[in-house]
Amino acid sequence: MSPSVKDGDLVAFIALIKSMQYKDAIVIRQDGELVVRRVVAVAGDTVDFKDGRLVLNENSTSSAMHFGSANSLQQELHFPYRTKG
Repeated sequence: MSPSVKDGDLVAFIALIKSMQYKDAIVIRQDGELVVRRVVAVAGDTVDFKDGRLVLNENSTSSAMHFGSANSLQQELHFPYRTKG
């Protein structure tokens, strides 16, 4: 996924209580900063990383999507990881 929000862009979000869908834009706190990310898995999905790629429900993601390192996640989660649902 090419970044549609770039450094320096102004982004306004309103917090709504709703179920998340694939590719929804969300704002999370990461390393003390607010960052915009995309939803890649929803309740009941199985997430894994193989050869540097995200694998969702045993299917490799499209090449258009880019994911950073999963190393920090691996300290807290064990992959493959099944989301609660």
